[in-house]
Amino acid sequence: MMAIIGMFFQDGLTGSAWGDWSLYTASPLRAAGSFAGYQAPQVEKSGRAAVVARRAENIAATAIANGNFTILVKALQKAGLVETMSGETPYTVFAPTDAAFADLLKELGVTAEQLLANPDLKSILLYHVAGGTTMSSSLKDGMRVTSAQGGQLAVQIGGGNVKVGRATVTSADVACSNGVIHVIDKVLLPPAAPAAPFDPAKQIGAMAPLGFFDPLGFSKKGDKAGFNNLQASEIKHGRVAMMAALGAVVQHYVKFPGFESVPSGLGAVTTAPGTYGFAALFLVSGALELAIWTQDEKKEPGNFGDPAGLNMYNPEMRARKTKLAAELANGRLAMMAIIGIFFQDGLIGSAHPMRPERVHLSRRLNTPVPKAMMAALGAVVQHYVKFPGFESVPSGLGAVTTAPGTYGFAALFLVSGVLELAIWTQDEKKEPGNFGDPAGLNMYNPEMREKEINNGRMGMFSAIGIIAAEALSGKDGMNQLGF
Repeated sequence: MMAIIGMFFQDGLTGSAWGDWSLYTASPLRAAGSFAGYQAPQVEKSGRAAVVARRAENIAATAIANGNFTILVKALQKAGLVETMSGETPYTVFAPTDAAFADLLKELGVTAEQLLANPDLKSILLYHVAGGTTMSSSLKDGMRVTSAQGGQLAVQIGGGNVKVGRATVTSADVACSNGVIHVIDKVLLPPAAPAAPFDPAKQIGAMAPLGFFDPLGFSKKGDKAGFNNLQASEIKHGRVAMMAALGAVVQHYVKFPGFESVPSGLGAVTTAPGTYGFAALFLVSGALELAIWTQDEKKEPGNFGDPAGLNMYNPEMRARKTKLAAELANGRLAMMAIIGIFFQDGLIGSAHPMRPERVHLSRRLNTPVPKAMMAALGAVVQHYVKFPGFESVPSGLGAVTTAPGTYGFAALFLVSGVLELAIWTQDEKKEPGNFGDPAGLNMYNPEMREKEINNGRMGMFSAIGIIAAEALSGKDGMNQLGF
């Protein structure tokens, strides 16, 4: 009888008949210091709410114990959010059940393992979480709840149902020690971030050493269609140039039957029957361009199929930036090559790759040939070799303006001037550039002269390219190649 009277008294006083008197902090028997070593607990709530909060588990533990949130729990563990959901900070969680996740897997056509491996998993979970404790009684029709992910969750109330986003709340106000859980029947997916405006500078084709090179501003930000049209044109020109450059070399060694008398080079276009062949190629190319190899807007520029099965339209084949193996880089190189071939043919009357001096133009050439070769070689060697006392001098053009490199350049300039004006003077009785053969290389026979002139031309182009590229990129000759 005394016990039951005590229980009634406790229940009326504390809101619970549970035999835990530590909840009743107002009792004089529970005053701080009444018992040695005892400190009264800090309880902010009072009455039945205090008892409920004390007895409830945290959000993570509640989800684990429920049994209907196994995928959600795995997702929280994978995203590293279990500790967050177990802390003291209050949260409101809209928790999708396993059935809701099963519907999502079907919707996305993925497995649970693939979903858990999604890099956006944490963002998706945080889209289900809001700060603070928001009970169902606090939800109003039309209100928006800001999620921990940053997105807004729209609340709709009507017909006895509460909807949050696309999900319906099936069980509300599952009290936890650090917040509340509202069970929902759909997984909420955050809206996709708005796509960044199209930027030509970030597209395939912006390669070292120049990067994105469009000094005339043909490509505009946001104009994807215009950029694709320009890139498709570039790719087509590159393909034609690659075939033309190859043909300019092969035609010196291979002649089709009936075309044996047609000269090589540009002369083939104006000499019958080469003229007829050019006309036929022109018509066939036009038909392919206008009727067959037309650009599909759904495909990347220049993609007209892959008849050879080379898998040449995957990102790797189209995005290599440091090697001349990708189509764009090869096309650009071929365009420069065919321009050089046309220039050589128009200047000397021959496009032969190894013997352009059959028209004896060598008599017009002089000392710029070996100078260019030495300059191009020096631009490479200086990256690896430094003379004593010049270790701090930078490679490339910076060496000319940085002491003691400046003094070395001045000395080379004076020595070259003396050699040019006093020693290596041209004898009119000898071929151009013949200043003797001190090394006994027999280098002034016709074959060696043709090789020297060819190498010199390549050296001049190389030196010009190295200097121009360094002026634009700030990298020396070897850095431009990635070394």
